[in-house]
Amino acid sequence: MRDAFIRSTLSVWCVFGGIASAQVVLTTAHGAAANDWFGLAVDFAGDVDGDGIGDVIVGAHGWNQNGNGAGGAFFYSGATGQKLFTFSGDNAFDDMGRSAAAAGDVNGDGFPDAIVGVPGDDNLGADAGAARVFSGQNGALLFQFDGNGAGDQLGQSVLGGVDLTGDAVPDLVVGVPGDDDTGANTGSVRIYSGSTGALVRQLNGTSPGIRIWRALAAGDVNSDGAADLLVGIPYDDAPLNDNGTVLVYSGDQLGWSDLGQGLAGAFGTPTLTGSGYLATGTPTAFALTQAAPSTPLAFIVGIAQANLPLYGGTFVPSPNLILTGLFTDAAGEFTLTTPWPAGLPSGVPLYVQEWLIDASGPQGFTATNALRFVAP
Repeated sequence: MRDAFIRSTLSVWCVFGGIASAQVVLTTAHGAAANDWFGLAVDFAGDVDGDGIGDVIVGAHGWNQNGNGAGGAFFYSGATGQKLFTFSGDNAFDDMGRSAAAAGDVNGDGFPDAIVGVPGDDNLGADAGAARVFSGQNGALLFQFDGNGAGDQLGQSVLGGVDLTGDAVPDLVVGVPGDDDTGANTGSVRIYSGSTGALVRQLNGTSPGIRIWRALAAGDVNSDGAADLLVGIPYDDAPLNDNGTVLVYSGDQLGWSDLGQGLAGAFGTPTLTGSGYLATGTPTAFALTQAAPSTPLAFIVGIAQANLPLYGGTFVPSPNLILTGLFTDAAGEFTLTTPWPAGLPSGVPLYVQEWLIDASGPQGFTATNALRFVAP
């Protein structure tokens, strides 16, 4: 049997047991005042305080600590029920705690972190919204993701703890019901890298008013080893008014996958990372680190894999484009930023790798890991 939360606008119960007649309340926590809406969002947070027992996070979007409806969220000890951390909305009607979820260990310090939605945040316009990622070790703010403009309401839903980019670091997923990128209130779901905080993919609604954003979940539904993403669209009108729709997105098409196959030299294995959400005209960046300093390199792109043995390593892309005349800097780093091209057919995979002239490599060369990403 497993512990489970019973949600309430006034309190949260931590319950042991799966059979109603045998359930035992372990811990009860209550909101501080009327209309706090304490418990609207809850999740198991992992072992935040390091006592070997899982802890919990609770949202209270009506909490008035910093103004009417500023909201807040709280970490509670699973062992004692004591409050571990408190996070407050900045201003009245920020609506912080409307959503909250475990984020996994995004900063690699051994402590699970959490993500909290603040859909009423006004940093970039009235109700543009925000989502904040907090450290489970000390409560520090690790990342903040903001809506693009007024009415976006970014943070109405959040999801964490799932690796959608293939770098072994859990990523963050945020719902943006008021996003107008593809029409009025079409909505969007945004995927942010847990390792860098960069926006790596945006899934847009397809018609005005459907507000893609609502329910988020993840799991490997097609047994390909990659986590897939489940998104609810309750206002979809196809074919009936507000009949709603649920979409399952394949995980290997949600951003960037690291295929490995790096070839090390004296400075370690050169590392290639990608960022950008692959929309026409938006910046896409490829960053190389941990390479030999001031050395020539080639940037290779292909729409298929070759996986050919070469100089003691593996040449991954079947090349359609090779850029030469490029060099690392004195720190052994190089970044290429380019707009995402127009006209690339949706669903086409691209493979990218960089090879470097490096005398410390097995046969005078080193190579980065290869990246795979899919045109949206």
